[in-house]
Amino acid sequence: MVPQRIVRHNALTAREVEIVGLVATGHDCADIAGGLGISERTVEAHVTSARLKLGARNRAHLAAIAAWSGLIDPSGQAIP
Repeated sequence: MVPQRIVRHNALTAREVEIVGLVATGHDCADIAGGLGISERTVEAHVTSARLKLGARNRAHLAAIAAWSGLIDPSGQAIP
């Protein structure tokens, strides 16, 4: 199911979009944290924030909404 509201490209911070892209390509919080040099808890906070802002029920739904709305491309890269 597609969210009722249209996703604004500025709905997420640049860091949230970056992390959502990494989630969409199958990385877990530990992988993302290690790659970005931040704590797993910080990654989890960004994922939760993005999920709530986009109305996603879980990580897979978050990735689908981000791709559908044009926030990320199929490879998980942010679309400017």
